[in-house]
Amino acid sequence: MTTLQAVLASGLAAGLLTITPGPDTALVLRTAAA
Repeated sequence: MTTLQAVLASGLAAGLLTITPGPDTALVLRTAAA
């Protein structure tokens, strides 16, 4: 896996998590905002 592929994969995963927020994502966002 190249660096570009890793960046694209992590970006895609982040996008999916943003589109489908769950309890874990909400907890992470609250922790990051605190």
